[in-house]
Amino acid sequence: MSFVLLVMGLPGSGKTTLADAIAERLRASCLCVERINADEMRRLHSDWDFSRDGRIRQAQRLLAAADATCADIVIMDFVAALPEQRAIVAPTGADLVFTTHSPDNLDRVARLAQSRLRLIHA
Repeated sequence: MSFVLLVMGLPGSGKTTLADAIAERLRASCLCVERINADEMRRLHSDWDFSRDGRIRQAQRLLAAADATCADIVIMDFVAALPEQRAIVAPTGADLVFTTHSPDNLDRVARLAQSRLRLIHA
């Protein structure tokens, strides 16, 4: 299983922007990175149900997509408003990263992902 990095935050807070920037930084280090975006997953499944059950179903889809990849690192971004959603992803070893636009945070998260990946493969 890949190392999973979860970027969460409120709608419009910059989750996708941060996740894309982290992915770009890690790819520059020659790592295989898979990006999984919640909005794209909803569009793929034509599922715009934001009820509790719909949110749980969405988290399960995201986890299944992460499980199906052979990438070194999977970066997921979604709102994850419910503790149950986070609990579905957390058993994968996901680091919970809250959105910020600080370049220092981008570097810190990229270093964290690289160091965790080295520990996993050691």
